[in-house]
Amino acid sequence: MDLKQSSEAWIQKIFDGHESCCMINFRMSKIVFTSFLRVLETRYNLQTSRHISSC
Repeated sequence: MDLKQSSEAWIQKIFDGHESCCMINFRMSKIVFTSFLRVLETRYNLQTSRHISSC
């Protein structure tokens, strides 16, 4: 990630790329990452805020 790129744009670029990009950067597959996000949203009430997006 470079300084000009937002975190959200960086994550989206990883998700749009090859499956191996997700494994290299997050140490989990796209399916596991999105499942983990859903768990955080449902069990722990993770929500998008002014400065942070949950998706």
